[in-house]
Amino acid sequence: PAGGAVRGAISVLVLALLVVAGGAGSQIESWNLAPVFLLAIAWSVLPALQVIAGDVWTVINPWRAGFELLERWRRRPSRHRLRYPAALGRWPAVVGLFVVLLVLLHAHDGWSPRLIGTALLAYTLLTWVGMSLFGKEIWLARGEVVTVAYGLFASLRLGGRPWAARLYA
Repeated sequence: PAGGAVRGAISVLVLALLVVAGGAGSQIESWNLAPVFLLAIAWSVLPALQVIAGDVWTVINPWRAGFELLERWRRRPSRHRLRYPAALGRWPAVVGLFVVLLVLLHAHDGWSPRLIGTALLAYTLLTWVGMSLFGKEIWLARGEVVTVAYGLFASLRLGGRPWAARLYA
């Protein structure tokens, strides 16, 4: 538990650093940590790591960690308020992915650090609202874009089973 709290605090601090760097840092894309981190780490290294090592994202997920830190601070676990409609499946995550891609594709200033910082902050708040409404585990498994996408990559994990064996199952 102590190691998990430390990992969680580090991942939340990294997320906060990206939000602040996006908003207050240099607005030159190649000089700012937010777009460089997003492109180099989040969209390149982490998916590959998920395939090679398995579900690493669950351990370092800053949205889960931040929500759990808030629960600890309040000294009580959050109770979901709504029942998640089973018919929705993972469609909220799919729709969320398309919204993220459309925003990034149609942004007039490209991969602007300010846009990335603002989007990360808005996404954090939206994710935490989803977790508090439907429950942390349900929302992460069904509605949260990054966790659902990285879970797909983790299901392709190398080793033990033939590559992509779960796709055929």
